Amino acid sequence: MEAIVLFMTVDLFCAMPSTPVDRAKAEIDASDELTLLERQEVAGHVTQEWENIEWERKSMLVNESRVDRLRLVSEYQTYQMILDEHFKYLDPNERLAGIESLAFITPWNDFGYTMAQRFQNKFDYLCPVWFELKLALKSGKLSMALRGTHLINDEWASNFTTKVYPRVLVDIDAKHSFKIWKHVISNAKIQNGVVNKLLKICKERSYRGLAIELWLAWYTLGISGTTDTQKLRDGLNSFVNRLGAAFTSADLKLMLIVPPQRSEEYFSATDFKSIAKSVHKVIVMTTDFSGERPGPSAPLGWQMRAVEKLCNESELRKKLMLTVAFEGHHLRGKQKSELPGKKFVELLSKHKPTIKWDSKSEEHVAVFKADGATNLLNYPTLLSLTRRIAIAQQLGVGLAVWDVGQGLNYFFDLL
Repeated sequence: MEAIVLFMTVDLFCAMPSTPVDRAKAEIDASDELTLLERQEVAGHVTQEWENIEWERKSMLVNESRVDRLRLVSEYQTYQMILDEHFKYLDPNERLAGIESLAFITPWNDFGYTMAQRFQNKFDYLCPVWFELKLALKSGKLSMALRGTHLINDEWASNFTTKVYPRVLVDIDAKHSFKIWKHVISNAKIQNGVVNKLLKICKERSYRGLAIELWLAWYTLGISGTTDTQKLRDGLNSFVNRLGAAFTSADLKLMLIVPPQRSEEYFSATDFKSIAKSVHKVIVMTTDFSGERPGPSAPLGWQMRAVEKLCNESELRKKLMLTVAFEGHHLRGKQKSELPGKKFVELLSKHKPTIKWDSKSEEHVAVFKADGATNLLNYPTLLSLTRRIAIAQQLGVGLAVWDVGQGLNYFFDLL
C-alpha cells in the first residue's frame, strides 16, 4: 500500500508545472474562455513577462569609481568580461555625454519601459513606438487611418510629463506611393486632415510633441531623379513645414525621423535645409548598414558621413541626432536575425565565443561554431558605443538610441 501511495505521489509531482511561467501557461491552456489564438498570445506575453522579471533580478547598482569602470572600455574583450559586468550600472541620475539624447522604446520588447524609467534622467526625450498613420487609395480616393492606439501605455507615460514624444510611422501602399503623395501634396483638405489628426493625439494624451517617420516617403521619392519626382519632393518638404508650423502654434515640438544617405540621396542636404527651421529635431537612423546582407551593423565612418553630408553649419547641425542601436545581429551561416541583449548574453554563456575588434567598422564581433556553421554576433560594446558618442560630441549633434530595452545595463553609464 505504501509503495502505491509513493508511486502516485511521484507521478503527481512530475506532472506539476515546474516554474511559475509553466503554471501560468497551464492555467491558460485549461481556460474555456479563450480561443486558441488568444491562448497563444497570452502565453507569449506571460513568457516575456517572466523573462523580464528574471533579467531584472540580475540588475545591480554599484558604487565603483568611474575610473574603475572605464577599464572595460577596451578593444580587448572576452565573453567572461561581458558576463561578469553587463548587469551592473552606476548612478542612473548622472549624465556623462553632455549632449541631448532620445530613447526609442518598442512595445514588442516591453522591457524598454523598465529601462527608460530607470535611466530617465539620461534622456531628454522618450519616444515609444506606438502609432502608424496608414494612407491608402480606395476607389481613387485617399483614406487615412491612425493605428496603434491599443499599444499606448498611459500608466508608464504618466511618469514623464514632459519627455514623451511618441513615434508615428506614416505608412503608405508602396504600389501607389507616387499617386498617394500627389494626393497629399496637392490637396489642402487632406493635409489639414493629417495635421488635425496628429494634433488631436497630442491634445488627448498631453504629449509634448511627436516624432514623425516619413522614411518610405523619401525612399520612394529618392529612387528617381525626374522633374516630376523633384516636384513631389519639394511638395513633401512644404508639407513638413506646414506641419511644423501647426505644431509650433500649438506649443508642441515636431521631430522628423529620416533615412541615412546611401548611394541614393533619400533625404538630402537640400531637404534638410528646406525643413530645418520648422522642426525641433531630425533623427537620422544610422543603425542598419548591411541590412539582410552579411557585414557590420553600422560602421563608424558611414554614420559620421551620414550626418556630415546633411549639414556643415555648426549651429543648424544642432538640430540633428545620430542614432546608435542597442541591438545587434546574429549571422548563422547565411541566415541573419536580430540580436537583443538577452539573447546575446545567452549565446555568450552557451558558446563562449572569441571576440574580435574590427578596426574598419569600429565594432566588436563574437565568433563561434555550432551545428557545423560559423556564427557571427554583431552586438554593441562599451568601446563601440564610446566611439559613436564621441563622434556625436565632435559633430555637435544629439544622440538617439534605438530600442533601449535591448541594451545592457552598463551601456547607460556612457550616456
